[in-house]
Amino acid sequence: METIFQDYSKEEVSVAEASMKQLKYFKQSGQIPPNYIIWGQRKVQFTDRIMLPSEGKIICQIMKDKFEDEALNAFDLKFEDGYILLEKGEVVKHLRTWGDSQYEPRIEYFFKAKPNSLLFISNVSKIKLPNGKILIESRIGNSSFCISNEMDIYEKTFNCNHYTTYPPTFDDFVFSFKLIPTLV
Repeated sequence: METIFQDYSKEEVSVAEASMKQLKYFKQSGQIPPNYIIWGQRKVQFTDRIMLPSEGKIICQIMKDKFEDEALNAFDLKFEDGYILLEKGEVVKHLRTWGDSQYEPRIEYFFKAKPNSLLFISNVSKIKLPNGKILIESRIGNSSFCISNEMDIYEKTFNCNHYTTYPPTFDDFVFSFKLIPTLV
């Protein structure tokens, strides 16, 4: 059976709605869905997965944040079976880094993981509701990303879209990711 990829940028839907439409199509056709949709000339994702070595260093740099004064964008690093070692010895399985002008735009941490376990990378949007409540969401609306400058599986740039930006520009929040394995 031939796999057909539809360009959802031509429809009046959000990235999340397009993703659900594609998932339904693939399930009905009995095929395994890819982890991306096509939006214009881009492969758009909610989550990137990287198979990890047993240890190494992760370096991320926020390169652009359209909403930096409001800290509306972040990226998540979630370990399936591993952790990041923070500066004071604290161990975390999930690290969220906000684009906030109060903080340095670069993080650099060592990690340990079960070999071949996964690291999940995604972007997150903070949404201010009219009633003053704040929601923190990913995988909804247009909160998604495309990858550019992919040097290899361990070095790439994430071009992210905020939940509310329509149509998606993938230019609201940009960060680089680099993983340097420790040679054991």
